[in-house]
Amino acid sequence: MKHSWIDEFHKYSIFETEMRRFIYILLALLALIITCYFGLRYYGVTHHNEDSFLNRHAAQWFDYNKVEVHTGEGIAMDKIKIVHRESGETVFEHGKNQKGELNVEGMTSFGFYYADSLISEIAHWRTNDWHVNTYHFDVYHTEDGVDAILKIHGPDSANVIYYVNER
Repeated sequence: MKHSWIDEFHKYSIFETEMRRFIYILLALLALIITCYFGLRYYGVTHHNEDSFLNRHAAQWFDYNKVEVHTGEGIAMDKIKIVHRESGETVFEHGKNQKGELNVEGMTSFGFYYADSLISEIAHWRTNDWHVNTYHFDVYHTEDGVDAILKIHGPDSANVIYYVNER
């Protein structure tokens, strides 16, 4: 039996139909993943520090912790560097927040540097790794140079310990 052009047409149209179906499934999966990603991110922003399954995971996947630095007169913001000691990542440098991992449970400490010199280490105890805190550093002049005070806004605000570096 000889193949006619109609048989060839049907063979290609079936292939195209299967390919279209595959592309539609891929697009639907992509839309679902994007929707879940942004939905979880939005949920984490609007439900900080709630003890729920979704919030605990959102706080782990998206770092909502913030580092704010305010300086006194005559203190150069670009000379300030703050390092998250447990991860070794820089969380503030050159006057800007850097992406640093702050979601750890237990002792969390920061090395405060000014002009590449370690000025002090400031630590606090995080009771949960999904708690979201705002770390507010007030930098001021002292007789010996510069120092900083850490104010924590969030559920772990009462657990601050200061270690002063001897100059």
